Amino acid sequence: MIKFKGRKLVVLGAAVSLALSAFAGVQASNAATGSNCNIRSTPANASCDVITYAALQRVSTLDKLNPVGGYTESQMAYIVQGQLYRFAANRFPAPDLVTAETVSPDGLTITQTMRTMNYSDGTPVVAADAVNQFYRWQASKQSASYIAKVTGVVAKDAHTLVWTLSSPYPDFHFCSCTRVYGHPPSRSYKYT
Repeated sequence: MIKFKGRKLVVLGAAVSLALSAFAGVQASNAATGSNCNIRSTPANASCDVITYAALQRVSTLDKLNPVGGYTESQMAYIVQGQLYRFAANRFPAPDLVTAETVSPDGLTITQTMRTMNYSDGTPVVAADAVNQFYRWQASKQSASYIAKVTGVVAKDAHTLVWTLSSPYPDFHFCSCTRVYGHPPSRSYKYT
């Protein structure tokens, strides 16, 4: 009889958990405001003024490489930080900060032009931020296989990145989409 009661409690607990998570999902779907910002908006046509993010724990940092409180911080950072490429709805990389790209005939050099934009404090997003974050990623050794073929990157100017590869890397854009490669300001997280 005790085993049967225990199972009932587990089933009841699972049902309550499922119901509460569905309630949280309904709340989250209405957590954005703007002229065209709702659950059906696509990234191409969304115009959001405010997005409310409900976290399971306190967000202490937006540093993707060194989250203090775990995965919640990494998720929040992915949402708010620019990426060179992001995964689109079709699950393939699509340009985010990159506006133009050329690949050398041998496939060993990739030159990217970044769009002009500012961080929320008004300072410009610059190519040096991407370089800084790449070398922080490399030093962290997290998901190292994504960048194994990348031998280096330099900021040619404020909006141009030049990547060098050890061999052609057809999946290069996928590494720009990973959760560890965002673009926080260099002044906040300096590579040392």
